[in-house]
Order: sequence, then structure tokens, then C-alpha cells
Amino acid sequence: MVPTALQSIALMTQWTEFDAGAERMAIELARRLKLPLTVIVPLFSNPEFEVVAHDLVADAEAATAHGVADFKARVQAVGVTAEIRVRRGDELWREVVEEARTEQVGLIVTRRRGHRGFLGKLKVGEMVRQIAAHAPCPLMMVPREAKVPSHGILVAIDAESNLEPAIASAATLASALGLTLEVLVAPSAQTPEVGGWAEQARSIARRAGLKVEVTVGHEHLVDAVASRQSAGRADLLVLGIEPSAARHGKLGDAVEAIVGGSACATLLVHTQPRPSL
Repeated sequence: MVPTALQSIALMTQWTEFDAGAERMAIELARRLKLPLTVIVPLFSNPEFEVVAHDLVADAEAATAHGVADFKARVQAVGVTAEIRVRRGDELWREVVEEARTEQVGLIVTRRRGHRGFLGKLKVGEMVRQIAAHAPCPLMMVPREAKVPSHGILVAIDAESNLEPAIASAATLASALGLTLEVLVAPSAQTPEVGGWAEQARSIARRAGLKVEVTVGHEHLVDAVASRQSAGRADLLVLGIEPSAARHGKLGDAVEAIVGGSACATLLVHTQPRPSL
């Protein structure tokens, strides 16, 4: 397995304060990798809403137009080409996933949290969670203050998972951005001994043609990642989403706990093979 070039990047944004980190990340990745950027702007709309809330619809359309103009100016200033797609519907996550699937996007970049209020207390916003669970490609979830990775990538996965999709996606970004690559294999309740799985991780990484450090964790995934992050220099996490969680629109308890507590961006990759980076 050799890392393949990343061909396309899509940013999901609604121009909120929570989107600032994702917007910076997507622009900088597009600039560094010399890739065009697709911007997906989901906008709530249905016939009944348009009739009974005409003023709200008009305000949303005006805010969207302002956001589009401002964003175009920002990307032009740094030499990035952006195509902006406004998708209207009453299930916004479906609009984002369908646009990404139609355009055969290689990477989706989103914010981590949603709006203020009850849902704003969640570690991951509900719409973003659904996009990640159903995305046809890897998705990078970016906290508001996160920066573009410049040191290293940490792939963290438990021994029950299919290691290859996550390591392959991480290897692609490590190669493109000149980052170090570390794989952390943590035990699970079903597989407390991870020695064989660690050797499998080394084999996958060697086939990727990159120098890699493989660490065998002695704690379960959440604690193992916390320990490794405090000791290392990785500024991008890569985690796997299990099919059993994704089918129910979830990320998994461990994954969500890690994503919600991380100050850096997290790349989420479906462990069931899908189109990769």
C-alpha cells in the first residue's frame, strides 16, 4: 500500500464562530497541498418553513450571501480556488453527505461543536456527528482554536478494529504534509493482548513507505490516547469509526470522548473499508 495523493477537500461551514477553526484548516490545507476547495453551506429550508417564516428565510439567505462574499475574498487573498455550494433542505447533514458523495470528495473538514444552547453543551454537535457517521470519506473535525498540524499524526485504534483504513488515511496526510506518524494500538475488552495487532500495524505502515513508531497501549483507548498526547508531539489525531456505531448515526463512546476532549483536530475514518484519502 502506497499513500495516494489527496485529490479534493470540502469544507462544511455555516459561517458561525464555531466554524472558524475548520475554515482556517481547510483554507490552509488547500493552500499547502495546492488543491481546489469545495465549500458546502447547508441552509435549512422546506416549503412550510418558507411560507410561515418568510422573514427568517430572507435573513438566512442574506447572511449566507454575506458569508459567501467574505469567504471568497479570504481565499483569493491566499491564492486558493474555492467553489461554494449552498444546499437547502430540512435535514442538513444529509445535504452535506450527498454533496460530498456526488462530488467524490476525498476529505471533509467540519467544526466540532454546534450552536449555543442545549445542543451546544454536547462535545460534538448533532449535525456534525451525523455527517461524520455517514460521510463517504474521511472527515476532519476541527475545534475552534486548532491549528494546521505541523508536528506529527497519532493514529489511535483498539485491537478489535480494522487498522488499515485509518493508517492508510494517516499515511496520506503524513506524506503530503511532511509529518511524523505514530500508531497506538490499545487493548479492548475482547482482545486484552495486542502484540499481534501491533505487528499488523507495523506491517501496514511499512507498506505505506513511511517511518512509523508503533506503541502498544496498556490502557483502554480513551486513557491510552490521553497518556500518549501528554507525552508526545502529535497535533493531529486519527480515530476509527466502527460500522456498528455509524449505522446508528453515532461515533462510539470512546471516539466521542477523545474528540470532545482534544485541543487538536481529529481525522475520523470508517474502519469498514470506504473510499479513503
